[in-house]
Amino acid sequence: MNDKHRIGYLWPFFRRYNTIKLLVFLLVVVVFSKKAKAQQALEIGSVLPQQELVLLSNSAISLKFPDLTKPSLLIFWNASCKTTQKQMQRLDSLVKPFSEQLHIITLTAEEGEAAKQWLQKSQLQLSLPVVAAQAQLKQYFPHQLHPHVVWFNAQGQFVATSAIDELTTAHLQTFITGKMPAIIQKQDRIDFKIGKSTLLKEPSKTYSIVTPYIPGVEPAFKVWKDSSTIYTQVINFSSYTLYLMAINKFLGYPANQIIWEVADKSHYQFPKEKALEERWKRAYSYCYESAMPLHQPASARLDKMRQDLNTALHLNVRLESRHTQVWRLYPLGLIKAAAGGKAYNNFEEDTPLKQMRNVRLEALLYELNQREENLPFIDETAFSGKLDLDLYLPKGFTDSQALKQALEKYHIGMELVEREVPFLVFTEPSYSTKHLNP
Repeated sequence: MNDKHRIGYLWPFFRRYNTIKLLVFLLVVVVFSKKAKAQQALEIGSVLPQQELVLLSNSAISLKFPDLTKPSLLIFWNASCKTTQKQMQRLDSLVKPFSEQLHIITLTAEEGEAAKQWLQKSQLQLSLPVVAAQAQLKQYFPHQLHPHVVWFNAQGQFVATSAIDELTTAHLQTFITGKMPAIIQKQDRIDFKIGKSTLLKEPSKTYSIVTPYIPGVEPAFKVWKDSSTIYTQVINFSSYTLYLMAINKFLGYPANQIIWEVADKSHYQFPKEKALEERWKRAYSYCYESAMPLHQPASARLDKMRQDLNTALHLNVRLESRHTQVWRLYPLGLIKAAAGGKAYNNFEEDTPLKQMRNVRLEALLYELNQREENLPFIDETAFSGKLDLDLYLPKGFTDSQALKQALEKYHIGMELVEREVPFLVFTEPSYSTKHLNP
């Protein structure tokens, strides 16, 4: 039976069952769209069809990429990310001596007008050509995390992908000679497969393991279960983040409620100026994986993770309640609710007037508790609504007296009291011996 006869045989059935028709149609569309997308992703060794790209700074100017006369680099980045902006500024200075021997184009993750607005807001001055997001290039080089660097030889052949910190003077000097430097290939993510360990070839039924950083793989995690087992898989996170996962506080812990009994806390937390640098991640990131009985409580599974990390990293990290002095926020009268409208705050901006609109008080406490030099702040106002606040804080969120005065206008008091507060304590054994038991 040929295809025509098959369709004729099935047609009465499809006419009768419209829902099934729709489902089959959608299934075919999904399958073919996935195939099409997979076919468009360029493989290493393939030649990129030459692209004509329009500069963001001047839409009248277009550039052909790759150059086909010299090695080329394509750099995907986020114009809206402050850390990446700094990285691009450093990169701009680094590549200037190679401008005649290399062809470099940078692509923002943001499209057209949005990209222009972010660049104007950042006041970033780059000599490197900047192009807004291009759908075709994103399909040729699918990735999720930026910056993402794609390397091409002088023939337009795709030869490598890397993190941005692989763009070093030594590597570029090698690349312009026509040779590929020894770089770590960047993968965007790791695909976790049900029933298969990422870290062990032949895992036992129940196990747990901590291993060093896996080069070239971006951070990822997954918790999943089958009929008898719950699996935890975490790849390439800082030890600090791994411990946050282990105490079920993955989104963060108040900075002024962490006690660092360590020689150098920059070995645990990303230093702000190095937040996306691969070298730091390679030195101070880890992987964790476990398989445990399904009926085990989540608290026991997470505590086992904390203990495993302590053993592997030779630390004593724990939660401790400590009696300490705190700033207590309390009502001075009727606290006025927000007028409504779009939620907004400018807490991240460098301005003495800190404003929030239609936002809960928790947002202010979060900001205050992220300052290590502040005493802990707690909310005892019993106010559950949203607020509009204008707080004049010329010295920022560490100026407690200015904050106290500013909050009084909104019938919110602020006083020092004693309270039990949970602290996250990091202790290195050597620090404990040297500093705690002289």
